[in-house]
Amino acid sequence: MNELVKLNSTPLWKHHIILPSVCYSPTTLFKLHATGRCDLNGRYYVAIRANRIVNDDMKRTYNLF
Repeated sequence: MNELVKLNSTPLWKHHIILPSVCYSPTTLFKLHATGRCDLNGRYYVAIRANRIVNDDMKRTYNLF
C-alpha cells in the first residue's frame, strides 16, 4: 500500500490512482485497473486487491474496462 501512495504522488501518475479508503496490511497486494474516467491529464486507475475477482457489479461500480 505504501508503494501505491508513493507511486500516486509521482509526476507520471499525477494522483490518478484511486486508492482504497480502508486500511490494509503492508503485505496486501493490489492490481491497477483502468477506469472510464479521464481528464486532460490522463486516465484514472483504481487499486483493487490482487486476489479479488472482478465481476460485473465491480465493473459498474468503478466503471472498469
